[in-house]
Amino acid sequence: MNHQLIFTADEREHMMSLANNIILRKANHDISLFIDTKTKQITLVGGKNEELQSVTLAINAQTTIKSGQWSLNGSYFKDMINDFQGDKSPLIIALNYGASRAYPRAKIAMPNNTLRSCYTGPIRDEHADFLETQQKNTSDSVPISTLQTMIEEIRTHIPFEMIALDHQAHLVRVQRNQDIQELALPESLNIPISMALTPAATEQLAYVCDHTDSDSVNVAIHNDTVTFSTPTHTLTSSLAGLAEFYQQAPVQYECEAKLIATIYDMKNELDTYHQRYPEIKQANTSHLLLEQDAMMVANIVPPFGFAKHIPVIDIQIKQTRLYRVNLREIIKVKIQSITDAKQMKLQVLKAPDGTRVLAFYNDRNPYSPYTTVPIELDMASLPEILKLKTESQENGENVSTLEPQLDLVGFMDV
Repeated sequence: MNHQLIFTADEREHMMSLANNIILRKANHDISLFIDTKTKQITLVGGKNEELQSVTLAINAQTTIKSGQWSLNGSYFKDMINDFQGDKSPLIIALNYGASRAYPRAKIAMPNNTLRSCYTGPIRDEHADFLETQQKNTSDSVPISTLQTMIEEIRTHIPFEMIALDHQAHLVRVQRNQDIQELALPESLNIPISMALTPAATEQLAYVCDHTDSDSVNVAIHNDTVTFSTPTHTLTSSLAGLAEFYQQAPVQYECEAKLIATIYDMKNELDTYHQRYPEIKQANTSHLLLEQDAMMVANIVPPFGFAKHIPVIDIQIKQTRLYRVNLREIIKVKIQSITDAKQMKLQVLKAPDGTRVLAFYNDRNPYSPYTTVPIELDMASLPEILKLKTESQENGENVSTLEPQLDLVGFMDV
């Protein structure tokens, strides 16, 4: 008995994630097919363990097929999808069940008199269990636009091993190099659910958002897995170590310096270094000088010597400190949409292992920073920086007086 499966170019595009997940050097990556002529749907399931996914499509009106469940060799499936990528014509798979076989033989006629055939076999038990589990799982429906905003926020924290957005505490919890850091979410980001993700799960979520006509995605976190589903796609990703991630205490930082500075003056000066001077951009470094009554941005990448006084309205530091900053990281920090204030609270935080970060706070949450960037103590360069400061003073710029106290709403703990 002969039948046909017909997949259009658009339908094959939906299968790309399944094909990309197949590793050719590994065996047993079969794709299970669940064909139901009553509902007029075909569901393809692939992957192993927690990394399972499915694609559900309407059976093509021109398809002649009977209900059934069988698996197709993963290498054959991947080759089939890749060979027809970019081809706008339908992919026709001839199926010959024969008189004595429980499962059909698949056959594809290729150009240049080439034949690709493959015997099918029984479905994978884990694939059947996966579909059954998805029917039982409860999930939250989240609008695509909200998820895309969440993904944008998550990507600002790359690299990370695991990340969680907490909609009740309005915090983001980040695991990086096995350390935990808790940061404030932007006030403008209103998330309806809490969600934990790995980098791989983040990209899966982005894929689902980009490949659906639906207005929302169903999100379910069960045990150590997260599942994203739409009418077409269901993708599951491992969250191994999730319990330990939540149990681990955040890094307890020591505050080494605290100040409120005119943030745009600081950012504009650093942006100037990065945008207008290739030598500085390549060196990717700049300096912050903090004293008991002043702050200065400087750069001593040869052949330059730059210095700019940054107005501060409050500063708390026990002794003069000079810090080297990663220029690319600090200019990536978003200021607009975080706060309407011209002043921003900054802190230099020191971890138990001696590493330091420069923490940025918005005016609504003075306790948890919304982002941090690496910063290093560099007292060896202090004499050269102080020389630039003296030259700046000789040019008539006052770098030793605090600005008049302005409105400190949101910074009352400083």
